[in-house]
Amino acid sequence: YKALQAQVNPHFLYNTLDTMASIAEIRNCPEVSHMSQSLALIFRYSLNMKNPFSTVEHEIAHLKNYTYVMDMRMHDNIQYTFDVDETTLKSKLPRLSLQPIVENAINHGLRNKRGKKKIGIQIKRKQMDLVICIEDNGIGMDEEAVERLTKGKRTEPDEKDRKKVFRNIGVPNIIERLKMLYGDRAKLTVTSGENGTTIQIRLPADGEKKEII
Repeated sequence: YKALQAQVNPHFLYNTLDTMASIAEIRNCPEVSHMSQSLALIFRYSLNMKNPFSTVEHEIAHLKNYTYVMDMRMHDNIQYTFDVDETTLKSKLPRLSLQPIVENAINHGLRNKRGKKKIGIQIKRKQMDLVICIEDNGIGMDEEAVERLTKGKRTEPDEKDRKKVFRNIGVPNIIERLKMLYGDRAKLTVTSGENGTTIQIRLPADGEKKEII
């Protein structure tokens, strides 16, 4: 019953956003209309978790809606570049595996960055495997921070600086889902330095792991 009840509120929310978008368009408020439409699409995509997989094409569309909303909210003027091989558009990958990485770059890599802010998204095939690379030109991380990010560890706050708590859950979440879906045949690596951070995901060409009966 609770599961059925939980389906009602999200549908109400994105239906309301659709209505807001229509009203804004009629009243000649293009920014409000576009933002409402993007939010509605974000909710619809995020809540459709029956299938753990999506396609590169749909993930990129979702990511572009997300970055548009973030730009409207934060006014960060981040320059996004997409370099996606057309042959990968129908390839499968875990649903919601790109947005958390970009979100991490915005919130941690670029928040305190001065000057031009850039995030690049590249998706290619290498030896038939699907290789996803997301890089930013932010402030970077030290080795300890990279280890915390990839292993999902948290640092204990000291009395002087409560902000040292590691709160990121997006990337560790992706790592755990990769293990569940592909076993040890998928890999996520993080490379970081003073010139920014690069996160790469490599997925096997033959898809998810097969259960042994």
